[in-house]
Amino acid sequence: MDHVPSAEVASAYPGIPGFEIEKELGRGGMGVVFQARQKGLDRTVALKMILKAGFASPEQRLRFQIEAENAARVLHPNIVQVFEIGEYRVSLTLPRSSSKAGA
Repeated sequence: MDHVPSAEVASAYPGIPGFEIEKELGRGGMGVVFQARQKGLDRTVALKMILKAGFASPEQRLRFQIEAENAARVLHPNIVQVFEIGEYRVSLTLPRSSSKAGA
């Protein structure tokens, strides 16, 4: 059965241009994997993202890049094929009141 995330569930996931994240599949020490819909090709994909996102050090981003490049070289029926790697920065904001305290 296909699962279409509600607006509330979808807003809990990061917004990545070209993808609609449907659910979290798993996470490890370095990354989190989501099931997502690639909008342009209308297909289900696995989308792996670094856990620390915008807080990742250059070394962590390089390690993630090397992991993706190495995985992309492997063609095996039991290993997910890498089709693309990219960087997208997510900005984090804190909610603020529109009125001053005590006003």
